[in-house]
Amino acid sequence: MRKPIPKFPAKHPLKVGLSLLVAVLAFSGSSSLFGQHGGPVAILTQQYEEARKRALAPIEDEKKKISDAYLAQLMVMEREYAAKGSLEPVLELQKERELFETSGETGGGTLDALRVMREKLQRDLAASEAKTAKAVADLEEVYRTRLEQIIVEQTKAGNIEEAKAAKAILDGGSTRPPSGPLVAPTSGTQRSPWTAPAPAHESVFDGGIFHDPITLPAGTHRLRNKISIGSRQPAPRFNDIYLVEGTKISCAEGGEIFLALGKGNAFGVVFDSAYVTAGLNGDWHFINCAFENTRLAKADGWGGKHQATTWRFENCLIQGSFFPKWNTQDVGYLVESTTFDGVKFPDLEYRADAGGLAQSDVLLMKNCRFRSCDLPLSVLITTENCVFEQCTFRDDAAGFSIASSVEVTVFSTNSTNRIRNVPPQVKFEIRDLKEFRGKAGAEDP
Repeated sequence: MRKPIPKFPAKHPLKVGLSLLVAVLAFSGSSSLFGQHGGPVAILTQQYEEARKRALAPIEDEKKKISDAYLAQLMVMEREYAAKGSLEPVLELQKERELFETSGETGGGTLDALRVMREKLQRDLAASEAKTAKAVADLEEVYRTRLEQIIVEQTKAGNIEEAKAAKAILDGGSTRPPSGPLVAPTSGTQRSPWTAPAPAHESVFDGGIFHDPITLPAGTHRLRNKISIGSRQPAPRFNDIYLVEGTKISCAEGGEIFLALGKGNAFGVVFDSAYVTAGLNGDWHFINCAFENTRLAKADGWGGKHQATTWRFENCLIQGSFFPKWNTQDVGYLVESTTFDGVKFPDLEYRADAGGLAQSDVLLMKNCRFRSCDLPLSVLITTENCVFEQCTFRDDAAGFSIASSVEVTVFSTNSTNRIRNVPPQVKFEIRDLKEFRGKAGAEDP
């Protein structure tokens, strides 16, 4: 008698590694899968996604507690300085707290006492990230091992299409991207539309403010200093920055590419745990780029217009993170033919009529693919002709401002709809993915 297929464990999600590897050894058949809805590959993938959510949920809770503790420390210190009548430290602490509350970033204040607190925050967050990486790696190993078994089993049974589906996932061509190194999409636009100046000297990575057009040298770089492009004071100085194919950027603490004023152009670039920001009238354009846990944000206090920074993405792959917090006063986006994987989108705060902004050329995600993402209604209404695989749809925590009407149709499979509060101005429809026509998402690397 064949042994039943064990499921991904529901308990002790941070200790999944050993138990899952033992479970793999117990796999000896797939007959129990056929009694469920879908084939072996679909069922296994659903089990994987459910186990992944269970494993990561307590880590996300842990990260929130770490962030809450940091804010609490800031407020305690702020009260202590206020009691002493020390205004400047209070203002610095308020600046740090406001930045961290709105963007999840540090660096808003320069008070010496903040350095120790920031270092502890980074250590605690790094420990949580290590737990995330370990949990996901264990799950991926089991998932891929079982897919290899399914290929053999289904080939023997004559179910060639099911075997091909399993192989496509292992090869990175379906359902989920491969778990190997992050690779920028190479299809879509074949050549960079920009003419970049000659690459700057490697000393550019020492950081500083640059007032002339600059091209970062190609190669793999870990930034430890802030590179600022353009400036607003003492007089506005626009500048352009170019990142060319074959470049990989990551950022350590203190590392950042800040487009203060000008145009940012990136083609065929990999951003891995990077920090990319913009100021008022700082506009980024990414083509054929890949992002892994990369933070994007408006990073100055200048205002004056809606969509103060604009962000355009074409044929990109975005995994793990997008904007940690955002509003339509600071951010405008146009995202086309891009794949999002495992992104938990924050609520989008509308500073003007949502019906007038959503799906306009300053707030639109078009022909995109979302895999295992969590999306609020405020973001969903900005999508057009998009597909959603194993995603979660939810209400916004505080709703959003809307006066004029907007319609959105999502093409979905194996997703969960938790939206209960749809404003009367919104026509929201979920249709089966089989009804979708056309192409969605980035071309395969």
